[in-house]
Amino acid sequence: MSIYRYGKDSIVDEITFEKSDGGSIRAYLHADKNADNAKLMDISKALSGRGWQNIPAAIDSKPTLEIRGFGSEKKLLKELEKKGWIKGDHQIERTLEKPISFANKIKQNSLKASGLSFLVGDAAYAAYGYKKGHLEDILAGAMYFAGSATLLGYGNQDNAQMEIHDLAKKMQDEVKKQSFNLPENCSLAAITSDHKKGVLKTTDDLLSRYPSEIMNAFFGLAGVSIIASALRHNIYAKPPEGWDKEQVHRKVREGKMDVALGATTMSSGALASLIQEKSLDPDAPKKHGVAALWEQIQEHPLAVAGIGYIVSTCFHAAGSYHSMKSAVINHDETMKKSIPLRITFVGANLIAEILMTISSKGHGKGVISDKSVDDSVIALTADLIAKQPENMQKNLIDYMSGFLGREDVLAMKDSNVRDRLQEQVELMRNNPWAQCMTLAADSKDKKDEKTPPSKGSNKANWQSAIKTINPESQSPSFI
Repeated sequence: MSIYRYGKDSIVDEITFEKSDGGSIRAYLHADKNADNAKLMDISKALSGRGWQNIPAAIDSKPTLEIRGFGSEKKLLKELEKKGWIKGDHQIERTLEKPISFANKIKQNSLKASGLSFLVGDAAYAAYGYKKGHLEDILAGAMYFAGSATLLGYGNQDNAQMEIHDLAKKMQDEVKKQSFNLPENCSLAAITSDHKKGVLKTTDDLLSRYPSEIMNAFFGLAGVSIIASALRHNIYAKPPEGWDKEQVHRKVREGKMDVALGATTMSSGALASLIQEKSLDPDAPKKHGVAALWEQIQEHPLAVAGIGYIVSTCFHAAGSYHSMKSAVINHDETMKKSIPLRITFVGANLIAEILMTISSKGHGKGVISDKSVDDSVIALTADLIAKQPENMQKNLIDYMSGFLGREDVLAMKDSNVRDRLQEQVELMRNNPWAQCMTLAADSKDKKDEKTPPSKGSNKANWQSAIKTINPESQSPSFI
């Protein structure tokens, strides 16, 4: 953690930078007590315009503006200094990060480590296919390589900003579904607005969001290539002149094992991709039997892929053994030279697959890459509630606690969310970063007060609905 403290000439007098376990950096801007609301609004809008998320939030009960997506401390500081929002000499306080054990480092980066180990095996398999002279095996190696590279580059990536955006969208949909009013002056409106992205950024977001699914797709294609190779060069291939029945039988059996491993690879990847990962809802009743087993599979879908790939690798090992025996019997020197490469592939893959069984996809129902996302989403909700009429806020806290506690949102106990939300709403009342937008909206309302409200106004629906919310059921009851 780093804290930058500035003198009285700066609108922002303190900036706290915090780093998540996944490596992303977020900042908390504290405003000088004499800061002008219009200036604070300018800062918020300018940073949001850069595509950086900003949410009024509290750190150690201190009112701040949380910023995400800026990349590095230097980049944010340069932007604030360029606009004159921080000035003059400053003091820097740095806190040493708590060392992470080797075991925890492996767990936090298990998908990346799995991708690295897979790559070693993939290079060996591609070389094995090249030495055999089979195009299908070369393609299989390339498909394995593409999937492994995706894991290495994007596995275990900290997608906190993306997750907050997705959860904000879900909250926005809930607001619209219940005909609730979404004020323009709350941070939710800014976060849910999608900035234009180019092809490269869109592709990067796709890889960041679904690395394991993309890896499984490539591995599935590798399985298809292996099956094609086995059918063409083993099972249905015309045996060389002079081969006896045992030689032919051994070659066909080797091909059947390759078909089995290709089919297992395809089905394992497809199954793991189709199962959406989810966190357990702590408020849900405990399940038993088949339902409990299915729940465990949903919690760890990559364990399904990992175990399936281990079975495939066992077929690879058996196939390698039979290939070696065939090479010796048939005096095939080319095959003899290629077998060690396939054995390397088997060893590297087993390590990678074990790592995969302990990994998370990093997304799904209630699945987040960093716990700070919980704090940000609760602050986002508190900002929305604090901008509603005060007599509606208690029922809103009850209702939104149930929404945030759902297994497909934050997967937390409703009572815990309610306590934290209540605290954040109270802190939001004195947060100048939240107030500056409210004052701006009030000023706009006064200019437009002569304009009559449209029929069927969302605000009217919101107010009538919220008055009849049943806190016990956590759902609005319309009369």
